[in-house]
Formats: sequence, C-alpha cells, structure tokens
Amino acid sequence: MNIFFYLLIFVFAGSVAYIIYALIPERKEITWGIEKKKELIEVDSKLIKFFAPLIKKLSPIFAHYSFFSFRKNVSNLLLRAGISAEKFNASDFFAYWAIMLGVSVILFILLQFIMGIIISLVLCAGLSTLPYIWLTRSVAKRAGEISLALPYFLDIITLTVEAGLDFIVAVDRIIERSKPNALRDELATMLSEIRLGSTLQDALRNLSRRTQIKEVAFFVNLMIQSDRVGSPIGKTLRMIADYSRRERLIKAERAGARATTNLLFPLMFLILPANMLIIFGAFGIFLLTKRMV
Repeated sequence: MNIFFYLLIFVFAGSVAYIIYALIPERKEITWGIEKKKELIEVDSKLIKFFAPLIKKLSPIFAHYSFFSFRKNVSNLLLRAGISAEKFNASDFFAYWAIMLGVSVILFILLQFIMGIIISLVLCAGLSTLPYIWLTRSVAKRAGEISLALPYFLDIITLTVEAGLDFIVAVDRIIERSKPNALRDELATMLSEIRLGSTLQDALRNLSRRTQIKEVAFFVNLMIQSDRVGSPIGKTLRMIADYSRRERLIKAERAGARATTNLLFPLMFLILPANMLIIFGAFGIFLLTKRMV
C-alpha cells in the first residue's frame, strides 16, 4: 500500500511539472535582427499540442529507426491526411505513440487496484491505440471533404474552360474565389508546383499521389491522356463532371440503403421495447391492481 501511495504522488507531481512546462511561453531567439520562434507542431489535435514539447524532444530518437515498412505507411497516411512533414512527420508520430504507450502503462498500474486487471487492461489498450485512430480518422475526413467538393469544382472548371479560359488560369481563379477546404489546398499545391517548373502532367500525378482517391485518380488520368493526345480539355472536363455527379448520386443511394440497416438495431432493441412497455404497461398495472382488490 505504501508503494502504491508513493507511486501516486510521483505520477501526480510529474504531471503537474509537465503541465507547467507545457504552459511556459515559447522561447524566442534574435539572430541578426530576425526574430525566430521555436518550432511547433501544427495539427488539429489538442492531445498532440499538449505533448508537443515532449514529442519534439523524443522525435530525433525515433528518426534513426525505420520500423521496417511501418514508417513508409505512416508517412503515406500523413500525406493523405494533408499533414506536411514540416508540421508533423513520421518520427513525431512514433514519439507521440511512445508517449501514449507510457501513459497507458502508468494508468494500468494505477487503475488495476481500483477497477481490476481486465477492465484496466482494456481501457489502457484502447488509450494506446488513440494515435493510429486519430491518423486514420484524419485521412477519412480529408478524403470525404475532397470527394464532397470535387463535383462542384468540376462543374465550375468545366464552365470556365468552355468559356475560353486556360485550365491553369481557371484553376487559379477558382482557388481565389472559393472557401478554404481540402480540395482547394491540394489545387493550390498543384499550382505552386507548376509555377516552380513542374509540368502539368507531373503536378497532376502528384495530386493523385497525395490524395489517393478514386474520383481524383479518374480525373487525373483523363486529364493526362487529354494533354498527351491534344484533345479539347473542355469535352474531357464535361465527361469527368458527368461521371463525378453520377458517382455522387450512387454514393447517396448506398448511404440511404445502409441507413435502413443501421436503424434496425436501435429499432428492435430500444424503440420497440419502449413502445411495448407503454402499450402493455398500463394494462399490466390495471390487472395487478384488480387482483389486489
């Protein structure tokens, strides 16, 4: 019991010290009249931002290990999630995962005296998988955002190209006037590559490699073939827009078909018992009171 008490005090003191350290303002260095801020991790995760100082200290340790093909898979997922290597790379992810594993082990040691070994093990195992769940959900969220914005973009780009504008100029106009979203960011990256000297075909291939979405790959393949053959881009874009619109309609029909199946469980085990209780509950109470009389 004394060992558990001292361990609890040690964990509490360490947590307080780390929170104070994390809340300390960033250090700034003045070099030749230019103010330089300390590098931060820029991702949409409060947990990662909380552990950012510790992640940056542990990240160089994991940079020396390849972890077989897992590093490549993590880099690919980060790329698909729209997270650049300057903001958060694979080494940062491994450091974050190691921190969560350490937190899970500490919580398991503490919680097994309160909740038991099995429940503590299940909770801590779920906590240790949070980094991978966050990454996969970020990829799915960005892919859904791009797929949702793609049909509207194709309709607009088709109208502008058929009106006489060049494809690159039309994309530039759409980026300037559209609201910030994942597809807009990818198109802006594509235009930046073209302005730095890449060809349109290479920029489109990089767009497909970064997103890895079926609709975007179809758009890229047809645009590359049209550029090679020299066929009018307007007709190609019109065909792609029609295909994307049909795919969106098919996805909506599939989602509607899945909705009826997903409603079956709550209908049978939640709504139906409540209705049966309301209908037959009063009748049962009436019978019980009548027998008692």
